[in-house]
Amino acid sequence: MLNMKNPIASGVREHSALSDAHLTHIAASEYSYRVPTPPRIIIPPPMLNGRDQFPQFSVGTPGQIDLGFLDAYDLSRGSLVKSNVMNEWRYERRRAAQEILPFVWLGPMGAVKDREFLKKEGITMVLAVKHRTGLQSKLMGGAVRIAMEEGLEAQALELADNAELIAAFPKSAAIINAHLSKIHRESGAQARGKVLVFCESGNERSAAVVAAYLMEMFKDVDHLTAMSICQSQRFCANFDDPLKHLLLTYWELVQARRDVTIAPPDLSAGFTGQGQTVQAASEIANKSKRRVSEAYDDEMSTNDAMDLDDEARFNGRRNFTPFQDAGA
Repeated sequence: MLNMKNPIASGVREHSALSDAHLTHIAASEYSYRVPTPPRIIIPPPMLNGRDQFPQFSVGTPGQIDLGFLDAYDLSRGSLVKSNVMNEWRYERRRAAQEILPFVWLGPMGAVKDREFLKKEGITMVLAVKHRTGLQSKLMGGAVRIAMEEGLEAQALELADNAELIAAFPKSAAIINAHLSKIHRESGAQARGKVLVFCESGNERSAAVVAAYLMEMFKDVDHLTAMSICQSQRFCANFDDPLKHLLLTYWELVQARRDVTIAPPDLSAGFTGQGQTVQAASEIANKSKRRVSEAYDDEMSTNDAMDLDDEARFNGRRNFTPFQDAGA
């Protein structure tokens, strides 16, 4: 029943804005003033044998860095990822670092301070993912100094907040690859560098950086697979919803960059009389463009595709009636 003594609390003001007959119609559900949220991204749980879960590793976007160091590794199916540690995971292992790839480790700040661990595993560089200012930055700076005292190369990604991660992802991949390439080039083909990526807990920002590195480096490793690989090795890695959507956005950027790396036709060739004409080059360029119709099956209309796209958000609301008669 409407509370006429308190029209704001009862929702009469909202009813009046929608209908002149606000006394004969009442809301069928409570009003919500929160911003609509996108569908949640669910990370597939790691299987008992992680090798069978992940796709074949093949280099995706080499960029300008020499990736000759990868010749020392077998890029066959699953060989870069150990069988996951889910069965042997213990709570205490969150304080240690774990191997994600033979040349990339993920862990907390405490692992960098463990001098014995650094020597035992042959870590050659540490990459800190830290806030630009504050107490945490000072603490992580101390961990970086310890690594430097051990003769390791040290780099840092300084961020104001997690939103800056997406701009730091390609930079972090370039830093990691440059170091591994340097070790391979200067120390011989048999030398293998190892990079430890860390943040305060080793579960959030640094985990996102490693997941982005996997997407950047290898074909068919999308955001879901990358996060699943990280969690299969470091079970406590935590990707909250903002980080998941950040990695989804970066995966789309990686795909777009790979699409444009295909050399376009030389449009100037038509003017010199060499190679293709401008018209022929334009036709080839147009063929490479993605058409809307190619995004869906031939049997699916655009409206059907939109319905499926929004089904996760509006499931159960198709037949929802916002108002009903007061006497009903």
